[in-house]
Amino acid sequence: MNRITYIKGVEREMKKSIVKILCGVLVMFLLGGTVYGTVFNRIETEENEPMQDYADVPTWAIGSYWSYQQDLWYNSTDDWLYLEEEFTYTVSAIEFVEYEGSVHMCYNLTLEGEIVDGEGEFEGYSLNVNGGTIDGYLVRRVSDLGVVEDRQERYFYGIAGGFIGVDVWLDFTRTYRPLVEDYDFPLEPGNEFWGNTTTIMDGYYAYDAGMIGDDEDYFYGEEEFDQVNNLASEMVDISTPAGTFSTFYIDNHGESEDSTGYVDQWYASDVDYAVQEDAYMEMDDGDTLDWFRQLDGYQLNPIDTILSVEPEEAKVCEYVTISGTFPNHPNSELNVFIDDLIMGEGEWTVTTDGNGWFELDIMVPLVKDNTPTNYDLSTSGIVAYVVASPDIHAATTLTVLTETQDIALNAGWNFVSTMLDTSILNVSLEDILEHPTYGISGSYDRLMYYNASEDQWKTYVPGRADHFNTLTDMEYTMGFWIMMNQEETLTVEGVALPEREIILNPGWNMVSYPCSTAGNNDLPAEVTRIGYFDAAEEYNVAYDYEPQDFIFELGNGYWIYNGADYDVEWTIEF
Repeated sequence: MNRITYIKGVEREMKKSIVKILCGVLVMFLLGGTVYGTVFNRIETEENEPMQDYADVPTWAIGSYWSYQQDLWYNSTDDWLYLEEEFTYTVSAIEFVEYEGSVHMCYNLTLEGEIVDGEGEFEGYSLNVNGGTIDGYLVRRVSDLGVVEDRQERYFYGIAGGFIGVDVWLDFTRTYRPLVEDYDFPLEPGNEFWGNTTTIMDGYYAYDAGMIGDDEDYFYGEEEFDQVNNLASEMVDISTPAGTFSTFYIDNHGESEDSTGYVDQWYASDVDYAVQEDAYMEMDDGDTLDWFRQLDGYQLNPIDTILSVEPEEAKVCEYVTISGTFPNHPNSELNVFIDDLIMGEGEWTVTTDGNGWFELDIMVPLVKDNTPTNYDLSTSGIVAYVVASPDIHAATTLTVLTETQDIALNAGWNFVSTMLDTSILNVSLEDILEHPTYGISGSYDRLMYYNASEDQWKTYVPGRADHFNTLTDMEYTMGFWIMMNQEETLTVEGVALPEREIILNPGWNMVSYPCSTAGNNDLPAEVTRIGYFDAAEEYNVAYDYEPQDFIFELGNGYWIYNGADYDVEWTIEF
C-alpha cells in the first residue's frame, strides 16, 4: 500500500472516530439541564412571591464566582472517552434582559475554563487530549435564578493514533421555554419540586485533523444541529442533610424518550449553589455516560440591594420611580443620590419597609457627561446606600434623553437663540458650530453677544486664536448675532428645562426666549422697551415701546431694556 492510499484510509477512519467523539461530548453537554438537569418549577405557588419580597434570593454581586472540577466518562461498546475539566462561572453583570416579551432582572455569568487532560479509544485508535478551552455564558433571573439562556463553546486538541493531530470544537446555545426555575431559596428538607420545561438547542460542531508535521494532509468537517428536549414531570425530593459539610442531598431520577438515568446533587446553603453532582445516563443504543462534578472553590460578594428604575428612559426634569430592596435592612433609612450634579436636587432620603423594600419618585436632574448624544447613568448614576452602612450601595440604569432644535439661518446677519441647555453635554460653542453632523462649519463668519453684567461685547471668529475668542459657550438664556456666508441650518442638542430664569440687568440685555409657545410669558413690569430683528431697519433692529403686549417667538434673539436700577428675574415656563 502506497503512502497516499494509506493516508486516505486513515482520514476516512479518523473522520468516523472524531464524529463519535463529538457525539459523546455532545451528549455530555446536553445532559446538564435537559433530560435530568438542575431545572425545577416550584409546585407550591403560594411561595411565588412578588419581586420586592425576594429576601430569600441569594445576594450575588459582580465578581462572585464558582470554580468546578469535572470528570466525564463516555462509553460505547468498545469505544470510550475520558475528560478532565476545570472551569469557573463569574457574575459579570446584573441587568435587565428581555425574554419572550417579558423583562427580567438577571445575573449574567461568564464561563471560562480549560480541558486539562483526557484520553480515549475509538475503533482501535487511541486518543490523547492534551488540553483545550471552555468559554460561554449563563443568564439567570435574579428573582429565582430561572435560566434564560446558556451558551457554551468547548475546544480541545490532542493526538489520535499516535501520529494524527486532532482539533475539535463544539459551540451551542440553549434556551428554555417556558423559563424555568433552578431553586427556591433557601432550600429546606422536605421541599418538593417538579420539572416541567422544554429546552431548545441549536449550534454546530467542527473538527480538523491531519498527519503531524505534514500540513498538506489536513482534513476537516463541520455539521449543524438542533434539538428539542422535553422534561416530563419528575418529582425531586430533598432529603436530610448529608456529607461532610452543611448540604442537602437532591435526588432526581427519571427517563426521556431515548435515555434513562439520574442526577444526584448536593446543595450547600452557605454557597447558594450545588457543590457536587453525580450523573449517569444510558441511551437506547447502549451508550452510557458518567459525570462527576465537584465544587473546588467559590467567593460570594453579597449585595444588599438591586435597584431598578421605571421608566428606564426619561428627559431631564421628568419623574422616574426608583425602587429596590435591602433584605438585611428592614425599616432603615436610605440615602439615594445621583453623582456629578451641576444643578437640581441630587440627594433624597427614604425609609425601607419591614421587608427592606422602598420606592422613591424623583425628578431627573442635570448631570455632567462628556457623551455627545443621549447618555446612560448605568455605572456612576443612581446610587442608594444605607445611612448606617455607606459602603453598601448599588447602581442602576437610567438613560436620560436629549432633544434637538433646528435654527434656520439666512445669508447675512441673524439674531437668534436656542431653548436648549447644552451644558449637560459639556460642549463648547465651537463644538456646537463645528459639529460634523449638526454644525455649520465654513458657512459663518462670526458670532457676537453683549454681556450686560460685564458691559462688554464678546465675540467668536472661526480659526482665530483662542485668547482672542472671548465668546466660548452657547447658553439658553442669551441671544446672539451670527453673520452667515450662506443659508444654512444649525442644529443644537441639549435638554429643555420645564422652567428657566433669565436675569435682566439694569439697561439693555441681549437675551433669548427659551419657550416652545409664543407669547409674553409674564414679562416683568420693569421692562420698558424691546428690540427685535428687522432686516429693513438700521442695524437690523426695530423697537417696541409697549412691551407688555409684545409676542416673543422661539428661536429669536431680543434686546430687552430693564428700566429699573436693580436686577430683575424673568421666569419662563416652557
